[in-house]
Amino acid sequence: MAEGLGRTVLHRHRYARVWGLGDRSSPAVKTPAFISTEDDDEACKNIAAFHCVQSRTIPARITISTKHCLVPPAFDQLGPSMEASVGHVLPPSLDEANAGESADTGPLLPVSWQRLHHDPSLLNDDLQPSIVVLLDAVQLAAQPGKLVKAIQTLKHRFPGALLWTPGLGGPDNAAVLAWFGVDLFDTSRARLAISTGHLLTSFGPRLPVDGETLNTDVALHHYRQAIRSVQSAIETGTLRRLAQQQSLNSPRLVEHMRHFDTLMRPIEDVLRAHPAGIDAIEFMAQESHLDSEVHAWVEFMMHRY
Repeated sequence: MAEGLGRTVLHRHRYARVWGLGDRSSPAVKTPAFISTEDDDEACKNIAAFHCVQSRTIPARITISTKHCLVPPAFDQLGPSMEASVGHVLPPSLDEANAGESADTGPLLPVSWQRLHHDPSLLNDDLQPSIVVLLDAVQLAAQPGKLVKAIQTLKHRFPGALLWTPGLGGPDNAAVLAWFGVDLFDTSRARLAISTGHLLTSFGPRLPVDGETLNTDVALHHYRQAIRSVQSAIETGTLRRLAQQQSLNSPRLVEHMRHFDTLMRPIEDVLRAHPAGIDAIEFMAQESHLDSEVHAWVEFMMHRY
C-alpha cells in the first residue's frame, strides 16, 4: 500500500486552503476538490480527486484511493490508497457514552463527535493524518454549535490534513464549509436533489426551467462552478464575502456562521492568515460586524489605539 500524500499550501485565508496535491512544481489536483463514492456515476468519478469505498462489515471499513500520482517524492505511482475502520459511531447526542471500539488511526483518520470526547489516541503527537473524515457531520449540522466546534477542533489539531464532511457539502454551501476549513466535497446532496426533481445550485435547490435538462451532468456543472468560485475567492481574499452571501440560502447556514464567528473571536493567530498582498478588511453589510476580524479591529481602535 502506498504511503504519504504530497501536498502544498498554494493559497490560504483563515482556515480555508487551496492545497496543491502531488508534485509541488505541477500539482495534479487543487482543493477544494471532489471525492466520489460507490453511488456516483462515471462522470463524477472522472472529475473527483479521490474515490471512497465503504465495506458492509460491522464495524465498516472505508478505503480512499486516487487515480492521480500523489505519493512523494517521485510522484511516479498511483496513490496513495488509505484504509481504516470507522469503529462504532454513536449519535452526537450520546456524547457522554463511550462506544468502546474506536476507529483506526493513521493516514486516513475517521473521527466522530463521540471520538473527539473519548479517544486519547487523538492527542498522540505522532499522529499526522493525510485525510480526516468527520463521520457524523450531517448529524452535527442539525445541532447548534456542534458542527463548527468539531471542525475547528480538527483544524487546530490536524492543520496539515484534508477534511471531508460526508453527505454535507453541496454547491449551495461550499463557500461556507470551505470558510470553516472543509477541503473535500461529495455529491450526495446533489444526487438527492435530482431524485426529487430539483437542481442544487449555488443559490439552493430549484426546479429546472423550461428547456433545461435535469440530469447529473447539469448538476455537476453547477457544483463545479461553485467549487471554482470558492477557489478564486480564497486566492483573492474574498471568501468571507462569498460565504456570507451563501449563508442566506438557509437559516441553518446563518446559524453556523454566527457560531463560527463566536468561536473565532479569541483566536488571534488565525486572523493573520491572509492571501499574499491582501490587507483590507471588508465591511459590505450589516452582518459583517459579526466577523471576528472586524470585531478585533473595533476592539483595537476603542481600547489600544
